Amino acid sequence: MTIRSLRTVVLSVALLASAPLASASAATNGGPLTAGFSSDSALTYQWASASSRQVWLNRANSENAHMVRYDLAWSDFATNSVSGNPADPGNPDYSYRFSVLDAVVRQVTAHHLKILMNIFLAPRWAENANDLPDQACHSNPPARALKDGTWCPNAQAYGQFATAVARRYSGTYPDPLHRGQFLPRIQYWQAWNEENLYSYLSPQWGKSGPNTYVPLSPDIYRQLLDSFYHAVKSVSSSNVVVMGGTAPYGDVPHSNGQGTARMRPLTFDRYLFCLASSPGCPGRSDFDVLDHHPYEFNGAPDQPARLKDDVTVPDIWRLTQLVRSGVSRGTIQPATHKGMWITEIGWDSRPNAPSSDTAAVSLQTQARYVPWAEYVLWRQGVQTILWEEIRDAAPNSPYTFQNTGMYFYNGNAKPASANYRFPFYVRRLSSSSVLAWQLPPISGSLAISKKTSSGAWKPLARFNVIAGHVFTTALHIRGGAVLRARVGKLISVPYSVGS
Repeated sequence: MTIRSLRTVVLSVALLASAPLASASAATNGGPLTAGFSSDSALTYQWASASSRQVWLNRANSENAHMVRYDLAWSDFATNSVSGNPADPGNPDYSYRFSVLDAVVRQVTAHHLKILMNIFLAPRWAENANDLPDQACHSNPPARALKDGTWCPNAQAYGQFATAVARRYSGTYPDPLHRGQFLPRIQYWQAWNEENLYSYLSPQWGKSGPNTYVPLSPDIYRQLLDSFYHAVKSVSSSNVVVMGGTAPYGDVPHSNGQGTARMRPLTFDRYLFCLASSPGCPGRSDFDVLDHHPYEFNGAPDQPARLKDDVTVPDIWRLTQLVRSGVSRGTIQPATHKGMWITEIGWDSRPNAPSSDTAAVSLQTQARYVPWAEYVLWRQGVQTILWEEIRDAAPNSPYTFQNTGMYFYNGNAKPASANYRFPFYVRRLSSSSVLAWQLPPISGSLAISKKTSSGAWKPLARFNVIAGHVFTTALHIRGGAVLRARVGKLISVPYSVGS
């Protein structure tokens, strides 16, 4: 997919030439909506066996996924011998341990899946950098309060490593195992992960008085993002730079001490884009795509965040509004339209989620939320949605959002799998009108049918559709109904709509 198509505004749609039945009104065939999986040990874990990855990559293909995110820990690939000022750290031939990464990249791209390369977590030698604000980084991190690789990462060194990785996967780097061939090209690059959480970037806050706190992490991240953006773009101007996905919730600054309170995503972005004053402003943020992780705790996809400046599924428009303000004021560059992606989302499911996981929902509820969430996000201009994990984590995982997969850990499919494969969502517009929304898995003739009282399926409308392009139509239906969509031999899960 080209950068131009990624920037297509999915809400601007052209009337589709079709032959609808009498019960359907005008239909629209919108722009592409890219689906895929994120942070997935089954698909991209570098230490997993190739045969295990093969099984799950085949499953991803069968689920009509188009992209996966690779979480590359910088600290895993920079050897201990690398110092803060190595001779040529931007050279992919430098002493980085890329062979295991090469194997994953070859295998994933052989399955025609695009890779979003997410680089985060600094090696120890690149923490507590002197080139960052003294107020943020003048002291050592709190003992064992933070994850390794998060305390004041060195922005210059981060950019140098990103240059090396981008060069290696530029499409012009010779494949060390296959003479005369080149390693695959990666076009999509992500700078860090959940930078508004102390567990990924610290410190979040600094104390400037007895009850006064100043934001620190936005200034630290702005330098990381700037270094990353120019590094990746120096390799190819057509590379796409995605901001790190912000986490959905935050805390009050003093709630956890030592600068470790989470920062709310809207708060973080205001400081990052210098729409609110921080020690590092004025400054500018360079990127192509904004990203967010709108997890809900037990909430449905239409439930807004309860607290100011948190962001869940229906609140995405508030983030894009901030971006438009930043572009208008010149604090976001280039001054062009920015894409909006979701690179982590999901609902933990029972019965495998631990009893302590209060965010878990039933298997049927998880399945129902999949197309519903995609619809709500699409309406707000989201162009790419990567679900968290294709399969669940190992049993008894102690963490929330480890059981969001479309498959159980043992490989058995959940009900959500069918809804992911062929998303179909229906909502009532009025007493006589129903909206049908779908993301067709293949191109062809799409039929929408209504279940009759006898259990048979009565066709209501038929349209030509394009694979991977959102399709919507309004249907004239009074009262409750059960609808389904069909393209070729592929049939969606039925969806009920009330009266």
